[in-house]
Amino acid sequence: MSDSEVSMAQIGRLAGVGRAAIVNWRRHHADFPQQIGGTETSPTFRLADADS
Repeated sequence: MSDSEVSMAQIGRLAGVGRAAIVNWRRHHADFPQQIGGTETSPTFRLADADS
């Protein structure tokens, strides 16, 4: 897997859903990957964590 950083929008594209769905997943699923960078309003995540 890659150590690349991805945004919520990029995760949404990978999952075939909109950014709003990713925001909801992040709020409601304790196992959602932890933020590794970005900002409060535009977080980034490790691709390897988001792709599992």
